[in-house]
Amino acid sequence: MTGGWFYFADNNSAATYEFYIGAGGLNFQTAGTGAYCLGHNKSSISTTIRPWYSDFTIEDRGTGDYGLVIIRNVMFCTDDENGDGRTITIDAKTSGQYSPVVTVSGKGTLQVNSAMSSGTPPVTVTDSATLAFGAGESLGTGAITLGAGTKLALTSTNKDFTPLANTLNLPTGENEVATIRIDGAHLKSGDHEIATVGNAATTANVALDENGAALAGRKAELMVEEGKLLLNIKSAGTIFIVR
Repeated sequence: MTGGWFYFADNNSAATYEFYIGAGGLNFQTAGTGAYCLGHNKSSISTTIRPWYSDFTIEDRGTGDYGLVIIRNVMFCTDDENGDGRTITIDAKTSGQYSPVVTVSGKGTLQVNSAMSSGTPPVTVTDSATLAFGAGESLGTGAITLGAGTKLALTSTNKDFTPLANTLNLPTGENEVATIRIDGAHLKSGDHEIATVGNAATTANVALDENGAALAGRKAELMVEEGKLLLNIKSAGTIFIVR
């Protein structure tokens, strides 16, 4: 896009729009004004954006201003035409308008590498999709609801893990589990607050992906204390074998 505003929808009274984006992704050829707008201000309209046979990226404008606007009901479907899971990456600074609501579906990943300048949309993750955040990045502070079989991936490029600021709603059904994965360069031993638990009194419905790079093979566990979901990292220690 060389300038102006591009809307992925029109002003029909009631419609659902589905847009397939190829490997070229969404990008800005100049630093002019404008943004890509997903959705419409009419509540009866919803927009789905999904891959066309490959991963794609919504690029950063490079000006420090937002380049993506989420308006009302928007779904990021991570499955392509063949039903294969792909990765949608948001590098553009994001803004939310008209009470935005976000859904992440499919078998692939929505990777968020940007900050949300305004708006706090609730985000629901369904199917077996993964919602991944880069260090310090977010889609606002709205509640994140994880469905059974979904994954929340958190990456820290700092020395220590940075807590997630969102309320986290876990699956509620019997034997329904969501997974949290933590990747990064280093984690200190001890308790680290991950998120506020919105609807679960125990951690029975959430699992820790112990293959996360930040754990480095150390023992770890999730626990709930005073409404907070905590990560407890245990030092590996030293084993002496005497014969």
